[in-house]
Amino acid sequence: MSDVQHEQDAESGRAGTSRAERRAARTRGLTATLRAKGGVTIPQAVRDQLDLAEGDQVIVSVRDGSIVLTPAALVPRDQEWFHSPQWQAREAEADADLAAGRYTRFGSDEEFLASLDDA
Repeated sequence: MSDVQHEQDAESGRAGTSRAERRAARTRGLTATLRAKGGVTIPQAVRDQLDLAEGDQVIVSVRDGSIVLTPAALVPRDQEWFHSPQWQAREAEADADLAAGRYTRFGSDEEFLASLDDA
């Protein structure tokens, strides 16, 4: 059965269902054919749901025997440092300190600079 037939079957006889339910039904059980060089066309209903467009990159992984495609959010090279494991560990530590109330709020730049002199 083709992708179009799956979409038509999913859309037919769905009176009284919400748009979200119809969209979910359209994306369940769709098939795609693996071509000679490993190419696969992602069904239009899935591309629409995930707002994928030509040229978008996806991360390909295998999970529990299934191929998983995850839309990739590319990071500009000058911002890669922020996403390193070391920096993310520091971010998590800072978030924990804030949540625990371990911070000092300064009323002015001068007050902050004076606190550095005291340290």
